[in-house]
Amino acid sequence: MSVPLAGDTPTYRVAPSFAAPSQSSRRSAFIIISIALFIVVAGFSISGVLLVRYIGKFTRMDRAHESLSWDSAPGGIHHTTYKNPAYGVTLTLPGEWTPSKRPTPYLCHLVSLKHFNAVLQTDFPVLTSSIDDDATLLAKRYTSYPGYVLKGDEATRISGFPAHILQLSTPRGVDLEVIMVKKWPIVYGLSVAGPSGDSDDWKTVRAALPQALQIN
Repeated sequence: MSVPLAGDTPTYRVAPSFAAPSQSSRRSAFIIISIALFIVVAGFSISGVLLVRYIGKFTRMDRAHESLSWDSAPGGIHHTTYKNPAYGVTLTLPGEWTPSKRPTPYLCHLVSLKHFNAVLQTDFPVLTSSIDDDATLLAKRYTSYPGYVLKGDEATRISGFPAHILQLSTPRGVDLEVIMVKKWPIVYGLSVAGPSGDSDDWKTVRAALPQALQIN
């Protein structure tokens, strides 16, 4: 911009670097923004459809092809294996486990003859960004109960997916191990509970837990 002298008519010059964009440039920018908005909206729509599909699938449990088998060994049962190909899940636990006599809304609920319980379930914490957030929230939920103590929290990977193994004690003389595996948008959770005093049995169970759950 030039400064006018007294009596002159003011004149203004626009520097070339600040010149208004051409019509074609504005059109190109509009097209790019429109495409970006379409991609974002389409991504959210596809994610929503997939989430609704997954929630429906895991709410109405498909048990048509699930199976429970026992691997016998000299002197007793070596392993118990639960499979549900509809959900790509295999659970292998040491020793003899049987289905709970109570109806369960979970993938499975197994009981051992030594008063241990194993529950395999799923959750959809879609607002969390990682399994770390899920594990932190679960630990806070448990430790908010009187007498519950978090004894350990190990980050690991199971079947190639990020996972956490939580160890808790309760005021009822029961220890609790929780394995959480995230295959977005699903978190698979395996909870094993048993008497705190059964140290030998817990030693066997804990050694098997990192390999107990397989997810395809």
